[in-house]
Amino acid sequence: MTPDLRKVKRKLYSQIHRSIKDCFAVASYRDIRRCDFEEAMKYVQAWRPRLAA
Repeated sequence: MTPDLRKVKRKLYSQIHRSIKDCFAVASYRDIRRCDFEEAMKYVQAWRPRLAA
């Protein structure tokens, strides 16, 4: 894996984790309640990264 690809991958994971935490008001994606699991899965499937400025 190239250094540029690693950098992009790191940014994308950071973005989605931040987005999940904000959406579900949790400190970590691991803290999502079981009853919200299906909703969280739909959220992740529909999620799109922010475009770079």
